[in-house]
Amino acid sequence: MQANFGQLTWCYEQALRRDPSVAGRIDTRWMVEDGRVTRAEVVGNETGDDVFAECLLGKIRSWQFPPEVGGEIDYPFIFKSKSGS
Repeated sequence: MQANFGQLTWCYEQALRRDPSVAGRIDTRWMVEDGRVTRAEVVGNETGDDVFAECLLGKIRSWQFPPEVGGEIDYPFIFKSKSGS
């Protein structure tokens, strides 16, 4: 999963361009079957930026894992700008 975090950073950088104060937690849930993400959703979004959340989901949906990986994953992502906003 860590190999994919750069994709999420890209989404966050895009969100910061729209609103330099965007920050917070986005709770996600996704289903992995045979190593592929088959479903992903946002279950909580403290950032208030739906475009940002959709960008994250798009990236997560493209992720692949080893074929033996499967199941439902709940994962919180916390975003804070380097400037501390």
